[in-house]
Amino acid sequence: MRCCDVGGCCCGTVTARWHHLCFTYDYIHHIISTFLDGELNNEQEFLLLSPVYGNWARLGQNFEARNSFSGDLTQVNVWNRALSHSEIQQMSLCETDPQGSYISWNAGWTLKAVSSYDLPLQQFCQQKIGKTYFFFPSVPDKTAHYICQALGTELPWARSMEELHTLQNVSVASYPNHDNCHANYWMSLTDIVQENVWSFPNGTLVDDIFWAPYEPNGLRYENCAALYRYGVVDINCDMQIRCAVCTFYKQQRFSLLGICERELRNVYFVAYQRNISELLFIGYGEYHIMLEDMTWVWIDVVNNVTIARMEEVDPYFPMGKRWWNLEQEVCGQKHGRRQLMLSPCPPEHFTCDDATCIPIYQRCDLKYDCRDNSDEYECQLVDFSQRRLSSRCSSTSSLRHQHLRSSTPIKDVPPRPKRKFLSDRSMQEELEKTLLSISSIFGSDTDMTLSNKSEDIIRGVSESENIPYVESSNHHYNH
Repeated sequence: MRCCDVGGCCCGTVTARWHHLCFTYDYIHHIISTFLDGELNNEQEFLLLSPVYGNWARLGQNFEARNSFSGDLTQVNVWNRALSHSEIQQMSLCETDPQGSYISWNAGWTLKAVSSYDLPLQQFCQQKIGKTYFFFPSVPDKTAHYICQALGTELPWARSMEELHTLQNVSVASYPNHDNCHANYWMSLTDIVQENVWSFPNGTLVDDIFWAPYEPNGLRYENCAALYRYGVVDINCDMQIRCAVCTFYKQQRFSLLGICERELRNVYFVAYQRNISELLFIGYGEYHIMLEDMTWVWIDVVNNVTIARMEEVDPYFPMGKRWWNLEQEVCGQKHGRRQLMLSPCPPEHFTCDDATCIPIYQRCDLKYDCRDNSDEYECQLVDFSQRRLSSRCSSTSSLRHQHLRSSTPIKDVPPRPKRKFLSDRSMQEELEKTLLSISSIFGSDTDMTLSNKSEDIIRGVSESENIPYVESSNHHYNH
């Protein structure tokens, strides 16, 4: 089986990836094995006490909506034997596309509120893996730093002309008509703290800089650095505009906090850039955050409803803590202004108002760690009376204080695991011509059930052979 890690975002995107997932059960040795993208991921003993049977199967839905699958699925097959490692690897590499002997993807399914589309088999194995870049031409230094850090990454750092040329080639190939991003890029270096001592924003010193000829030459008036055609140059931070390039080494997940959503699929988003300077945040479920008529909107794309519109702010991007005007009810609030946080921060981190991240233990620790000092907002001194203190505590003071947050209307949520799935057929020439049907599922009210034709296949095998069978009668197929 193959599945995509972001609902509705696999076709024609840069960062969403398909994965091949396979489970096998050796009923002789009682071993269950898990394979991810053709490689053995986990193996453990499991005693199946009785056969699993049934005459229908359902994919995607769980009893609880928050546990239902949201994403894209294809090549769901079940066999009446354990496949070998080599067979699984061939399928994961799109070399074969066999149909299951017990449940077949091509047998026919009944779709309920599920969208579908076709892709060539080979496209699943031609995914772009590695760095991805977002380009924002003609922005000042402060905006460049904000955009990349609020997206969970940094401005580029090239250590050689070879790395600089790689960045230039990517820009030219991606956006040939935007020459502002072909050579001049903001870097994350600065010597504003101490003249001629260059460092990253986190304070790390840098001395192996490949300066362009006659650089640096700006003395104390040029405290920022940029990548130019012939190397690094120092420039004035306030008087210059350059291209901002945000480099991603892996897909960044965002959380929209303050919306009272119980289902994580409606909290998590992924950022995409389909055109230069543009941003689009696509949710795991039915939500998108996008720029519409020069206004950032939070919309429900399934029901075609605008939930809220973001107020003007400089720079005008949705990352960080922002004010939104509600058009639909959120957390019991039917209208008016509501403050939401679009955060790139991982678990165990605090999101500053400008969307930068710090470890959670630095929150309310009586010193400023966020660039905007927001980590010390809404903190309180807590009075612990002497009689509540442990007998092991010192008795010289009747007051203990701890810097705590007074309220937590916005909080981070833990990540959920990712999943992905598989495919199969016989001849290589046919593989490139074959279009695979993919189904997209959003929410607990969508499902995909085997048709009567498929039921005959399942029933015939289950009656003739006493083998383990995976019954998924309480799951919906979401695509």
